[in-house]
Amino acid sequence: MGRIAAFVLVVVCVASAADAKITLRSRTPLDDVFFHGSFSTDPFDPTTSFALQIWNCPDGAMPTYVPDDPPLVACAYDPTTGYTAADLVYGVAVPARTCADHGRSCYYRNSDVPSVTGGVRFFRVRYAAGDRPNRVWLDSWGDLSGATQANMLVLIAIDGRPRAMRTATFTALTSGGWYVR
Repeated sequence: MGRIAAFVLVVVCVASAADAKITLRSRTPLDDVFFHGSFSTDPFDPTTSFALQIWNCPDGAMPTYVPDDPPLVACAYDPTTGYTAADLVYGVAVPARTCADHGRSCYYRNSDVPSVTGGVRFFRVRYAAGDRPNRVWLDSWGDLSGATQANMLVLIAIDGRPRAMRTATFTALTSGGWYVR
């Protein structure tokens, strides 16, 4: 019963990223991740860190966020063996204090990406105002070879705490990769 109550609490407390547009493009030598979406009506503080994670289940199940201690993303639960963990297929972070504040938004740009190591090329947050949520644009590069199933969970964390998530069935791109609108 405690896990169910905790799950309901996290669904209520974690904002939705329902209108996000996400594209995962297969490239050589690194893959491209583009994210554009909304989260939270609390204005983003550029002195905090921002992280984006993408999770997948090898068996094609829809990943589920479990607000345990520590929290986890799972593919299934068996009362005898416990949770089967999902695979983190991509994660990227913008460290605290790297998004330069410009009044109503902040920007971060690294023209060295994509390089051999990948990372964030562009990040922008238009701050929430009134009932309008934060708007995020993120372009990053890395290895997406683990994104093998269409069902994915996308998680946004601020200072390591989940703030928005979206589960979605992505559509395969003919040129390789995935997208969802």
